[in-house]
Amino acid sequence: NDMNYIVSSGLLFKDGKKRIDYILVYRKSNIQYDKRNTFEKNLRAEGLMLEKELSRHHAVEFTDPLKWVLVDLEKSDCYTGPFSRARIHHFIINNKDTFFSNATRSRIVYHMLQHTKYENGISKVGICKLINNGSYIAAFPPHEGAYKSSQPIKTHGPQNNRHLLYERWARWGMWYKHQPLDLIRLYFGEKIGLYFAWLGWYTGMLIPAAVVGLCVFFYGILTMNASQVSQEICMATEVFMCPLCDKNCSLQRLNDSCIYAKVTYLFDNGGTVFFAIFMAIWATVFLEFWKRRRSTLTYTWDLIEWEEEEETLRPQFEAKYYKMERVDPISGKPEPHQPSSDKVTRLLVSISGIFFMISLVITAVFAVVVYRLVVMEQFASFKWNFIKQHWQFATSAAAVCINFVIIMALNLAYEKIAYLLTNLGHPGNYNKLFNRWRLEECHPSGCLIDLCLQMGVIMFLKQIWNNFMELGYPLIQNWWSRHKIKRGIHDASIPQWENDWNLQPMNIHGLMDEYLEMGIWYGILEGIGILAVITNAFVIAITSDYIPRFVYEYKYGPCASDFEYGENCLKGYVNNSLSFFDLSELGIGKSGYCRYRDYRGPPWSSKPYEFTLQYWHILAARLAFIIVFEHLVFGIKSFIAYLIPDVPKNLYDRIRREKYLVQEMMYEAELEHLQQERRKSGHPVHHEWP
Repeated sequence: NDMNYIVSSGLLFKDGKKRIDYILVYRKSNIQYDKRNTFEKNLRAEGLMLEKELSRHHAVEFTDPLKWVLVDLEKSDCYTGPFSRARIHHFIINNKDTFFSNATRSRIVYHMLQHTKYENGISKVGICKLINNGSYIAAFPPHEGAYKSSQPIKTHGPQNNRHLLYERWARWGMWYKHQPLDLIRLYFGEKIGLYFAWLGWYTGMLIPAAVVGLCVFFYGILTMNASQVSQEICMATEVFMCPLCDKNCSLQRLNDSCIYAKVTYLFDNGGTVFFAIFMAIWATVFLEFWKRRRSTLTYTWDLIEWEEEEETLRPQFEAKYYKMERVDPISGKPEPHQPSSDKVTRLLVSISGIFFMISLVITAVFAVVVYRLVVMEQFASFKWNFIKQHWQFATSAAAVCINFVIIMALNLAYEKIAYLLTNLGHPGNYNKLFNRWRLEECHPSGCLIDLCLQMGVIMFLKQIWNNFMELGYPLIQNWWSRHKIKRGIHDASIPQWENDWNLQPMNIHGLMDEYLEMGIWYGILEGIGILAVITNAFVIAITSDYIPRFVYEYKYGPCASDFEYGENCLKGYVNNSLSFFDLSELGIGKSGYCRYRDYRGPPWSSKPYEFTLQYWHILAARLAFIIVFEHLVFGIKSFIAYLIPDVPKNLYDRIRREKYLVQEMMYEAELEHLQQERRKSGHPVHHEWP
């Protein structure tokens, strides 16, 4: 960076040399002076340098790096390792001011702010508590400068890394370019760099999935009019379906659901099974190749074994259990220890809380089901003719919106589980909730259309909500902040930390929400992959009509006994899948027969309304499909995971080679350092370890 720009933008102390790494903000009228004074005194004792402005801002800068930081050495014949002041002579330091990146410096300062006491008490520690009790109103690291410039970047170059990131990354017009991951890591740190590496990899891997999905969808569109099932439904002008509710529903011609039958075919055709298998394999390939990509990044960014080396205790934990110490079996040093009784108590409380939240979710789902049953009759008798004709979809749409509100209110990641009641009884013998509300039945065009509607609406609304919270809401907040202080966009005449103060604060949990949304942990991803396979198997076997069509085609259809070329094997499927019911048994003053979706004997048979043999064939086929589908997909997934190693072979060899060379280099460096010390002290020099 240009030093003149850094000085002019307010990124240095008043002496123009020391760089500002962190900003603490408090109000002049605040009465917590003693806590701030003690806190700042302890910070100075830790080696930080502080400078107070005449305004309400308080700037802090650290000058002496401590430990735990991974650094990049500047020569190709050198290696990297965790920094330690005790071995500072092993590191090549050309410039103390640039040896650590700004993100690393800020992280070190934040670590010290979190572990510094402000009062003589067990838990009186950390900047977060000082912000909560009002001693400070904000604590943040400053940006490197403005993200916009009046001069074009092509002719004058970037004025800082923030400006470069904005021009070449954080703009809509840069969507087609590769992410500058090294620059993101340099500016924001490794965690944010890894998140955007994941996000870019995930987005790129979605392209083949989207292409295959579109091909399956277009296959459904092109073959929709040729579907034998849709044609039979659309031509069934003399087939009347039984009423789907008790009071306000009337007989419905089967061909009235022609459009819905065609829409259902888009999501329930032969390509559906193929796409389900493809997505299960895609998830495995995606995860395995991400492991390889992540291993390369962790090596390049010096993050191998980073968690083990960098792990530190939370200050709140240290403050609470500082009297209960035990020797760490790895480091051999005493550290705070949590008693087993306390662990068990906390575990029981956590489990109870988890089960309570699960019960709350189940209660909310049950409440939505009751709502659908209650309003079903109301929509069926609605004055608006459009709602009256499409009351089933109106009920589903209203329930979906309520579902969405409940999901967002509980702040739970939505996981739609396909659920279908298979044995709902027959007309005149309906299953009812609390002996009052009749349970819903599938639309004449099939059950999958309702599931697709619910999934589509919730996913669409969630995307709108998430995009608004991530993009729209911060923009509104920034506009309101500028409006309150009566200031326009970035003002170059005031210091950088003053402009940063007007920005919105980062989430206290950092990228936790994003990591949870993406499921970035391997265990979670593998669990979701297994759950997805099981869910797909049940959706295809139970919710979809794929299995009943398959059984009819090879057991009961025209091709079952004698196949003739050119004959459609699903001919007569719709009539076969509908059972008869005697309208006189409903007590609505009508005679004749209506049809309903099920496999039961007709009223004139010896066992009316009993399940037919075809029903049991279909049930056995459903269960067999679930078992075969799961074993087939899991077998393919396991085979692919075995073929793709988590770490590339050449990278694995490089890591092992470097470990060996580092040990040799450390030995030689220590020996040379010891010999130099002996020469200075006048002792004899040994060429081997004493």
